[in-house]
Amino acid sequence: MNAFYFSCSTTQLEGLRAAKTLDAQLELLETFSDEVERYDLDELFDGLHYLLTGRTVVEPDESNLLSQAILGDVELSGEDADTLIAYIDQGKLSTVIRALEDVDLFKKLKKVNFATFAKAEVFPVELWDQVEEDELAADLGDALEELTEFYRLSSAGQQHVVVVIG
Repeated sequence: MNAFYFSCSTTQLEGLRAAKTLDAQLELLETFSDEVERYDLDELFDGLHYLLTGRTVVEPDESNLLSQAILGDVELSGEDADTLIAYIDQGKLSTVIRALEDVDLFKKLKKVNFATFAKAEVFPVELWDQVEEDELAADLGDALEELTEFYRLSSAGQQHVVVVIG
């Protein structure tokens, strides 16, 4: 599983919202994916979510802005879908950006114990035991900075952010 973030116009988002099936949504995303800014969090999405919220994506706190930054705010794909498609409305991006900017990354990474990631079955489970802690910390720190910058660019362009995890 990987997480992708797309910076979309209102027209593109309305098309996704109007699509009746997951397949139609994915097909529509594919048609404009080359036209829009995009960020690939790859398989670090659950690790970053766990670092920021203390919860896996399987049991998110839907009211937590940091959780919404990783998983989106409004789900489009339906709960039973294999692929999550959700979005954050342009009007809410500044609030999400502030929450991301308020994260004391140094403090979180200083206290992190990656063995707890494996115990909590943070996806991908094998990663947290097989990769050096310094490398994991650097990768998660980079991911947070890059995702925050992606949100800033989307907000500056008055775009919405569509999240796809699958």
